[in-house]
Amino acid sequence: MKLTFDIEPVAQGRPRFSSFGKHMRAYDPPKSMYFKEQIKLMARKMLPEGYEPISEPVRVFMTFYRPLPKTLTKLNRQAHEQGKFYPRTRPDVDNYVKGLLDALSGIVYTDDNIIIQITADKKYSDKGRIEFEIEVI
Repeated sequence: MKLTFDIEPVAQGRPRFSSFGKHMRAYDPPKSMYFKEQIKLMARKMLPEGYEPISEPVRVFMTFYRPLPKTLTKLNRQAHEQGKFYPRTRPDVDNYVKGLLDALSGIVYTDDNIIIQITADKKYSDKGRIEFEIEVI
């Protein structure tokens, strides 16, 4: 199954903590929380009615497309046109992966413990988007 999310990727932020008396509570930063909610809404709309989350072992393939930087050197523009210009800046691809997998857990698959293989890429494109593919083993 392939899903394409027309949304700029957001990396999973570090958890925030607050205290209530003697108790501590951890929560997602607002940007990460909003991103996950958007992904959940988009995924539910893309899945067929009555879809049951996958519960068997799976492989996932993800490509995170970031928008091109506003200013590119002539050399970098040529490299991009040849498919050889990659984002080497923060955020790290593993932080993108964690946010997306958390958002899709319980919707596309039952829990992320059934994922046995992950392939992820971070690339540039004219517009930010995420391509997600899941394959039952």
